[in-house]
Amino acid sequence: MKPTVRVVGVGEPMPLERYSDRIPSGRFAGGDFVAFEDAHAEGVDFSGRRFEYLQAVGSTFVDCDFSGVVLKSGALSPGRQSRFVGCRFDGIRPGPTIWGISRFEGCSFEHLRLKGWDARACEFVECRFSGRVDSLVLFGRLQPPYDEPDRVQPWRERNELRGNDFSRLDLHFPDFRWGVDVAANRWPTSPDYLFVDRWPERLLSALAVVSRWPEDEQRERALWWLGLQRKGGRGEQADILIRVDDWTSPPTEAWDRLWATLRPDP
Repeated sequence: MKPTVRVVGVGEPMPLERYSDRIPSGRFAGGDFVAFEDAHAEGVDFSGRRFEYLQAVGSTFVDCDFSGVVLKSGALSPGRQSRFVGCRFDGIRPGPTIWGISRFEGCSFEHLRLKGWDARACEFVECRFSGRVDSLVLFGRLQPPYDEPDRVQPWRERNELRGNDFSRLDLHFPDFRWGVDVAANRWPTSPDYLFVDRWPERLLSALAVVSRWPEDEQRERALWWLGLQRKGGRGEQADILIRVDDWTSPPTEAWDRLWATLRPDP
């Protein structure tokens, strides 16, 4: 019999089914409010399920299928890391889920349609992506509230982000901060994107160039953008990927001149 607790909060209490130890393979038969803690799931089919709440703490999921899952809310790895190995998240609709310090290895994220994907504390290794994501946030180094050993188990200072294939992903306003190794992954190569290596050096060089432009609206717009790229850990990047048309509506001469100052040498 599944243990059930009642969580009291705003509105009606909700029954929360807690799972630990090994979860039977095959179709998941649990309810709509579930919490996995120190659980191990292998070959479990969650596909197409709608969860009102899903939590995973210190758990491992291997070859599990989360395709088409709808999450009304959830918290993955809020303090103790959960690992997802070879799992499928194709077409997932995560709602306001907290992705926490989760680690994804060799997972599939196909046919995504996501806005505001805050994965700043997640690790992705050799995963593949397609679809469209607006405002993907990735951090290379952990920041508050995940910057203290007692809040992250197992402790790490950096997020591992390598070998991932983002090349089929339609990215808008991607946000890389605190040393994400952008070059260690594959990205879209269309003219819509600008990959910039030696980012801190080129950023300072562009500031010097733009500062010499005549004082007008174009100069101020370019200086504003360059100032934004120096804040919040963005200036800590060794390299960066920019979706050019995210910043060129309406198009102006200022943007063309700015991209020319940042574009890597041929």
